[in-house]
Amino acid sequence: MHEETLIVAESLTYLFAFGGLSKRHYVFAFDLPDDAIPQPANEIVRCCWVQPASIATLTTSVPTREIVTHLCVPAAKHPQVSPDR
Repeated sequence: MHEETLIVAESLTYLFAFGGLSKRHYVFAFDLPDDAIPQPANEIVRCCWVQPASIATLTTSVPTREIVTHLCVPAAKHPQVSPDR
């Protein structure tokens, strides 16, 4: 986390992996301190922080849109998958 945002994460929680056409994206969560100010660094230095609701208006990869949607859309709107599938 520090490498990309300059924030030191005390404890990361692995959420899931999402496979794109040529990359596998690993998604983690952590508690962000109230006084934290993330700053893009390294290969994401040209990025800016946006509200999740605006993702549909941006040019992004399919994996980025899907990850944001999965994390930000209420669980009731996600399709349910049968456990025997």
